[in-house]
Amino acid sequence: MSNPESITLILAPAGPTEWDAADRLQGSVDLPMAAEWPEFSAVVEGVSSAGPGAVLSAPDESSLAVARAVASRVGVKARVVPALAEPSLGLWEGLDRKAWRERYNKAAKQWRTDPAGVHPPEGEPFADAAGRILTGAAKAIDKAGKPVVAIVARPMTLAAIRRFAAGAPVLSDWLDPPARGIETVVIEADALRAEPVLHTPAGVSP
Repeated sequence: MSNPESITLILAPAGPTEWDAADRLQGSVDLPMAAEWPEFSAVVEGVSSAGPGAVLSAPDESSLAVARAVASRVGVKARVVPALAEPSLGLWEGLDRKAWRERYNKAAKQWRTDPAGVHPPEGEPFADAAGRILTGAAKAIDKAGKPVVAIVARPMTLAAIRRFAAGAPVLSDWLDPPARGIETVVIEADALRAEPVLHTPAGVSP
């Protein structure tokens, strides 16, 4: 069977962690899903009802908890894609956002205005992280060869994929990704091999 010309992506949030509840920067730190998440069943049902033929998951525990539940519902095996891991934020990981903004004020401003140039101390440069995520996602989606693919990951990874599918600057909303929820986007197969636009040129609104 030939691969579809366009793919519907069901982007599903990883379960929240205790650091999310405390508004702490998590980055690539692997934490389990919080014990209480009232929306868990609704998210699993929502993604499952879209009928994904493949379920791709970031490697962290909170993503896998959702991905495995969805995969079980639709009768497939969740595939772990290491490249879908959140960017490493290095020394920023574990800081609450208020403390981070006070301690790293210059970097916080740059994260809003030029995220492509941000390199967290002892972490992963954002431009490198975006390239890793999108290259890995594109290969995994293409390999799946299904018209509907579910992807479960944490906020920055999902934001990058969503904006890439829309042909929008990938890094422009990484500081404050959209609220948790299921998103559906359609990406053309040819776009999987396109070069992503990482940031908005100066003077242009995203």
